[in-house]
Amino acid sequence: MKMTRRKLSSDQQTAVVMALASFDAPTTIASKLLAEHGIEITVQAIECYDPTKKAGSKLSPRWTQLFHSARQQFVTDTAGIGIAHRAVRLHMLDRMARRAEGAGEFAMAAALLEQAAKEVGDIYSNRRQISGGADGHVGRSGVAYELMSPDDRDVLRAVLTRNIEAQARLG
Repeated sequence: MKMTRRKLSSDQQTAVVMALASFDAPTTIASKLLAEHGIEITVQAIECYDPTKKAGSKLSPRWTQLFHSARQQFVTDTAGIGIAHRAVRLHMLDRMARRAEGAGEFAMAAALLEQAAKEVGDIYSNRRQISGGADGHVGRSGVAYELMSPDDRDVLRAVLTRNIEAQARLG
């Protein structure tokens, strides 16, 4: 059921502005409006609600202020997003690796352990190249062991130990 409406309601406009501020693509927003409200709207019409685009350069102060405050909050508020934190990602990888190993999926477990090692600085990789610099940094995307926090060192030791054990079982 398609509905033809010349103008979005205030609530729909707010939702569009908030979605754009959260970096949702205009095509995604248009699809959502069609699916949830039966409203067909062009991508160009949605872009008019984004003050960072040329199409949105004349957006009213109300929507511009909402966009910028929502964008600021979205960009700075990662505290509530668990996966944005390394410790959470490592714990998730640890749980997945344990489950994979328990299920006899040793290749998957090894891949998850490798991902965990990369997460803490690509330490356990034959691609690691130690630079000769006095700062102790490791080349490529790695981090020198000495520069890691004690918690990260403990996690790395556990990951490496499990990786070595999994590889030994694989033969």
